Amino acid sequence: MQPHADPRSRVAQRLTRLDCRSQSSESIHPEAADELFADPPLVTVCVFPHCGEYFQGVTEAVSGSLRRCLVTQMASGFHCRAELYRTNSPTLVCVPANRTKALRAAELTSAALGGNHGDTAGLLLRIRSDVPVGLGAGSSSSDCLAACRVIQKYHGVRLSPDIEYRICVAAENATDPIMFARCVLAAHREGQAIADLGSLPRLIAVTFDSDPLARGIDTDLHPRARYNRDEIERLRTLLARLTLAIRIGDLGAIGIVSAQSAAINQRHLPNKAYWYLQNTPERLGAVGFSVAHSGTAASMLFDPSDNATSAAVEQFLTELRRLGYHRSWVHQTVPPSDHDDTSCILRTTPPSVASAHRLFDATSTTQGGAR
Repeated sequence: MQPHADPRSRVAQRLTRLDCRSQSSESIHPEAADELFADPPLVTVCVFPHCGEYFQGVTEAVSGSLRRCLVTQMASGFHCRAELYRTNSPTLVCVPANRTKALRAAELTSAALGGNHGDTAGLLLRIRSDVPVGLGAGSSSSDCLAACRVIQKYHGVRLSPDIEYRICVAAENATDPIMFARCVLAAHREGQAIADLGSLPRLIAVTFDSDPLARGIDTDLHPRARYNRDEIERLRTLLARLTLAIRIGDLGAIGIVSAQSAAINQRHLPNKAYWYLQNTPERLGAVGFSVAHSGTAASMLFDPSDNATSAAVEQFLTELRRLGYHRSWVHQTVPPSDHDDTSCILRTTPPSVASAHRLFDATSTTQGGAR
């Protein structure tokens, strides 16, 4: 049953004084925003983004043609929250207004539901996210998925992850498969999970922005990678090795494949910190590193069951600061499955080393010494 709400609520009255369709959240005066969203939302959902990829390249389809594909690296250190409010607008409105992909995803979800579930008139979609933009960390992907799921929750229905994936790709052209609870090989421009590889690898990732100026990369403006024959053969081998590594839980092999995928990506989208990344894992006892294949994010990957990981993370963070990389985050690569999606807290500061210690304690009790 559709939630009951008074169309003459305070939010609806305030919208007559504030045109949300022409302003972003940054341009709205704080007092006006506080007044606008004084009423609680009708529904809220929270989703986790990704932060780079273990693998990105191409795989051969049954027909013999090449399909662009990837295996994403999930991130639990960031959140994207979508909220719905009742308004008097004749159409669905989004705040901030620059979240056009999220708005499109919400509209496509409503169309997919059809009937009475397709009615979005009088609703305001609010996106609240702490996912950095331009890092290749899934800021727009998480916006789209959160928007898709908040519409579902409002109508009391739930679509399959496969349908959600197609909706998100239709909204933004290419999407990492963050809607799946398991690790999948995905055709990110087609919106299709090609293969279920197994459980998400459980790692500690220290992610940082490899561009000290934090300029990011506009994925929509970046040309697609064109792999040569040698790279295609190397990608074929890497994907086979990664598939086996994920199925048997070999974190070391996952780290090696991620690093080699990053090496191939250097010809197409060079990461400025690659020279440092490639010489660091063995020295710090990390299992490897990964990069965002469409952004400036890079991650050093650690085994949470290794007793030396905590000290290694602290050393890595210290080195990053000394090198001028001041934007860094410590997080797990497996988001919690029992989180309350109505009350996730958006971070205003990066997770500290102290929070990393708590991550190690939590993962060591669930994973033990198994690899």
